[in-house]
Amino acid sequence: MNIFLTLVFLCTMTLYAAHPKAFGTLAKGVEDDVRRMEVYRHSEYFTPHYSFFDAYAQRVEACFALGFALDHAIELAEDTPEQKADYLQALRALEHDHQMLESLYLRQLNVAMTESDMKLFTLLLEYPMSPLSKERIRQKVLAFYTSQRSRGRIVAAEALLKEQKFDAYSRKIAMEEQQAYEEHLRVLTASQAKKIRQSGVQNRRNSVLVSTKNIGNDIAFYAQNRNAFAVTMTLNLKQLRNVKADHTLPLYVELPAHSTQLLLHLKRQNASQPAYYKSRYGWVMGLASARHDADYRYAVPFQKGKKVRVSQGFNGKTSHNGYSRYAVDFAVPVGTPVYAAREGKVVATRASGSKGALKRGYGKYANYIVIEHSDGTFGKYYHLKKQGVAVRVGERVKQGDLIGYSGNTGYSSGPHLHFSVSKVDPQYKQRPVTVPFLLQTATGVVRNVKRGDRYIR
Repeated sequence: MNIFLTLVFLCTMTLYAAHPKAFGTLAKGVEDDVRRMEVYRHSEYFTPHYSFFDAYAQRVEACFALGFALDHAIELAEDTPEQKADYLQALRALEHDHQMLESLYLRQLNVAMTESDMKLFTLLLEYPMSPLSKERIRQKVLAFYTSQRSRGRIVAAEALLKEQKFDAYSRKIAMEEQQAYEEHLRVLTASQAKKIRQSGVQNRRNSVLVSTKNIGNDIAFYAQNRNAFAVTMTLNLKQLRNVKADHTLPLYVELPAHSTQLLLHLKRQNASQPAYYKSRYGWVMGLASARHDADYRYAVPFQKGKKVRVSQGFNGKTSHNGYSRYAVDFAVPVGTPVYAAREGKVVATRASGSKGALKRGYGKYANYIVIEHSDGTFGKYYHLKKQGVAVRVGERVKQGDLIGYSGNTGYSSGPHLHFSVSKVDPQYKQRPVTVPFLLQTATGVVRNVKRGDRYIR
């Protein structure tokens, strides 16, 4: 039997084996590697790498043999530390080979783009590896494909373009929301910040202030969060001359509600020379360190006994993609009472908006309620009717409490309630991202909310 067919069979069997558990998270990746190498072996582009493919395949087979032997020993309670150590060593070697395969893929991808080799480029996109999921590489690949698109369409590349479009669209929606990331804000002097605080005026762009104060030869940076919710802030300093920061840049800081915090010091290196730097900061609602309680069961946010229809669920084609992929739209008439899906503290509201349309820029007219949960996530209820907010900032609500009334304000295609659970993206720390949640209905728990579903609380 062809060794690659054997390996595919073994990989499939391993996916269902109770032991070794350590291999569980790697099995799918190795199975995919084997399938890719089998395809690559039929291409002249990979001829010089056949010996590596064979060595990798043999290592997979040897690793599996050790795993199954360890499996059997564990079942008989005869396993030894030496067996486990040998198996762990084999796993590490396999992971090293996997990284080498990814490096080979990336090199071939660069060759395809440098030499405008569309045959190789197509092969690599049809059988992709994880480097293609990195944003910088994906952008480079799509830029190349766009420049070569007139030579012919590639299905896999078109799918990537579509995914990029969805991400850009969902990013635009997120940026129009009240809790969107505020970026490129100007760092103030201490006197400028004091003047803003004394004015009593607070809007989105000055609700988080960063100011500087000279302390001897040092420059101290302070942040003040004037909001009722915690934020994750990013501070970046560039073109530093005659100064050195005492923290790694860019600096990510979590600021509790209504708090002031020292961020960093710039140390002047030569006291007789002037200091120079460029500074910008931004912030997003919530904490990057928040850990969503994935077992919590959220209530259908309507009154008991009322059946509601989902007009757009998880991964919806209209706008629930990218950062907003786990949002839910409930098609309900304007004025429908809305109830808290989870208990928490009301940290942001808006009720003055009166416009609604599926047009760019209309997001700023949306009325909403944002409730902070005990795990640091936020429940967001959007498109409420004008004056449709029945709670106050700072108020604590229980699951099932009346909080407002649905509407059709903001970026909206029609009357509905947009509900999501979100947190700060832990990887980028500069944007909100929705998280999947369990929906408790009268007939059971729903894990994947889909368009057309009807639910009763």
